[in-house]
Amino acid sequence: MKSNLSTSINMGEQHMAKTLIERFLKSDERKYIFGTTSEAKALIALCQQQGIEIAGVIDNFYQGEQFEGAPCCKLVDAIPQSLVLSAVTNSRPLEVAELLTKSGFTHIDYYSFFRLSGLPCPTIDFWAGAEQHWHNNGHKYREVRELFEETKSKEIFDAVVSFRTSYDLEHMKGFAFDISNMYIEPFVLPFKDEGVFFDLGAFDGSDTLRFLSLCDSGKSYMFEPIPEQVDKLNNIANNTDKISVVPVAVGNESKQVQFCLGGTSSKVSTDGEPLENSIKVQQLSLDEFCEQHHVVPEYVKMDVEGAEQDVILGMETLLTQHKPKLAVSVYHRVEDIIDIPLMIKRANPEYKFYLRHYTQGYSETVLFAV
Repeated sequence: MKSNLSTSINMGEQHMAKTLIERFLKSDERKYIFGTTSEAKALIALCQQQGIEIAGVIDNFYQGEQFEGAPCCKLVDAIPQSLVLSAVTNSRPLEVAELLTKSGFTHIDYYSFFRLSGLPCPTIDFWAGAEQHWHNNGHKYREVRELFEETKSKEIFDAVVSFRTSYDLEHMKGFAFDISNMYIEPFVLPFKDEGVFFDLGAFDGSDTLRFLSLCDSGKSYMFEPIPEQVDKLNNIANNTDKISVVPVAVGNESKQVQFCLGGTSSKVSTDGEPLENSIKVQQLSLDEFCEQHHVVPEYVKMDVEGAEQDVILGMETLLTQHKPKLAVSVYHRVEDIIDIPLMIKRANPEYKFYLRHYTQGYSETVLFAV
């Protein structure tokens, strides 16, 4: 993985990408889009607007015969010597590039196309204002980088920041998509006997089950406000006294909030956001929950779709007096990767920090504080 905190792009690779993009925009070659993603949907519309003919969409797992009006096929059925634009932006974009190369297809990654095509491609929502934020807060980025305990964390920090400020996929070389043991790293182990885990944004309960597999005498509280997911979590909890489902949102104070439903991207609505497909749910702070239930967590995992800073504001007593281990998602908002470690450090200077990134794309950057 690249470790230089820079938005510079290899000029040779950029020239090659520009040449391929020019061919995609203007040549009569056969062209495909790879992946039935939201970016693919937008790219199909852009191609229609630009008069670019698309032979189809390649996706080995999509079951339909068409996607957004374009024929859909498996990679093995795509016609060789075609030009392919990958619309895969998260999870495995580098693996997709390797697959296309091995299959004999000339290809362009989405990030290069976004950067160099001149077309109004969809941005990565989580990266809004990333480059400007980096330029405006360079001293904070340098301060946070020095907080990390090891070289690996600093290299990950450099690569992630460079990736999101440059849209250059080269910065992700060396990363792999692996969420099988996400949130479980050597520096958070071992867990104490009868340790307590707070699973904030439990969703399907997989993180709770991982914790309990390593601490079979422990107990987990799964915080999840989505009614459909709560029902599924209750089915898990009904078989054991080691799991309690807490059907609430978590924030800096107790109140009723509007909660926008969107699968794994469901979140508390903030002022100015649309309220379509939303419900009212109860929100509480962790400090209040701990006081009411006379419980102190050993480990807190936090993946709450951009509300992480709000949650931290509501657990000041917990941080200062008890110093639980923390695993906090820091990719939902551009400022989180620097603001969250500084917030935690101010609350308790004894914390030590690590960083991990679990995909080849824009998501699953996790800050650990132990």
